[in-house]
Amino acid sequence: MANPFFQLSPELRNMVYDNLFAKEEATPVDNKLAIFMISHNLHLEASTYFYARHHRAFDMRTVVNTSATMLPPMADAYVRFLKHVDISMPAGCASSLSVQQTARRLTALTAINANLEMITFHIGRADGIPTIMNNRLNDSVLDMSHPLVEALRQILNTGTSKKIRIRLSEAWLAKGVGAELRSAFGARIEFVEIIGDKLKPVVGLSQLERQSKGFFMSSPLKLFSDDVGSDIDPSNPSPPDSGVSLLSFLSLESDVLPTLLNDMDFGTDDIDDADDEPALDDSEESLSDLEDMDLDEELEPINEAEAAQITTNFMEMETEMLGAEANASSVRILTIMAPDYL
Repeated sequence: MANPFFQLSPELRNMVYDNLFAKEEATPVDNKLAIFMISHNLHLEASTYFYARHHRAFDMRTVVNTSATMLPPMADAYVRFLKHVDISMPAGCASSLSVQQTARRLTALTAINANLEMITFHIGRADGIPTIMNNRLNDSVLDMSHPLVEALRQILNTGTSKKIRIRLSEAWLAKGVGAELRSAFGARIEFVEIIGDKLKPVVGLSQLERQSKGFFMSSPLKLFSDDVGSDIDPSNPSPPDSGVSLLSFLSLESDVLPTLLNDMDFGTDDIDDADDEPALDDSEESLSDLEDMDLDEELEPINEAEAAQITTNFMEMETEMLGAEANASSVRILTIMAPDYL
């Protein structure tokens, strides 16, 4: 028996859906999504209306599953009904497997006959990059050949979305990329920033662009360990080390290092006083050292519990100094690089 609901005109059915799925309802409806369970045809039509008129947000870090391979947790069968979407994703080295997987998932939107009105991409700092090192590395910089940029271009070229907006947070475009994208797509691409609580167009592209530094996350770590780059595609490794010194990588030698050295107290007064004292021969120096040293008082052994507590205190202090955003990778990198800093 045909469902009498479908004997109504499409306009009247849309009015029913509009009232049922309205965000502010004059009469609250319990279990409004139960309409999807009535029949296959009603499920299909109601889903089309529901997803087309609701702004959806997705995070590309969400793990995919067999039914949701593009924009999880939404099943692939409903993605083509979307009209307005926000997609959050981290930047990353072009050879990163996670970045390439994200690009493939975005490109898959072009093969399902999607017809979106607007996609807003929120691109943030590359995963695993400490905030204090983000400005020194290229992992959060997108050039024209970057997989994410290529995916965005393909979405526009195929008409999968009529327009896209790009918001960068602790991520940048390489020099010239913004102008090239604007030249290719005109008003169909827009760069935005958050002002107050709203997205506003970016007037100048210079604040979104950054010069290449020549280093990726794996570059400094390669100086200390061969066990790096677990997320790097071996068939497409990141650019090799440039041979520039680590101090150059950290930009210390020109600005920070002289100030750092001037601020450090090396006990020069003690050194000057020592120069004025008469030199001791070997026998006198050895005797003096033994007289000044009380092995029972000065070299008391530290048990394991005390040593562990001292280590814990130092780690807590270091983490606190790094701030709320400090994480394990930040501490590990700074610890490894400490000798080169000094």
